Amino acid sequence: MKERAKVRNKMKKLQEIDSVELIRYELYAIITTLLLSKKEFSKNKDIKIFLDLLEIEFKEYVMRSRTLILSRMLREVEKADEKTLEFYKNTLGELYLKENKNDCESSTDDNKSEKNNYMNQILKKYSRNRG
Repeated sequence: MKERAKVRNKMKKLQEIDSVELIRYELYAIITTLLLSKKEFSKNKDIKIFLDLLEIEFKEYVMRSRTLILSRMLREVEKADEKTLEFYKNTLGELYLKENKNDCESSTDDNKSEKNNYMNQILKKYSRNRG
């Protein structure tokens, strides 16, 4: 839960930044926290779905190792132009700031954690294995 709160706080901060280099630095921190979190992505195939939302694709051998995924993703952020950085910023903002809004609106019941986990809902929605 600490990681999720940390990401939300960083996303709020990121939305206020206009400098391209500062956006890049904040994205490094956010992406590192997300990709290394087993709570956010329990399996690497979940990371693939997340990367699809960011319109990023890596070869199969890369997807077998979280640290390799992280290094390639950080390289993508490093090489990204201003337009691409804005896309990453907006996409992550939609995922995590909208989730924060849903957290406040949801009622308390047995399935609260499932309802509050907007990331899992997005991953299920765009998953190729919907069953």
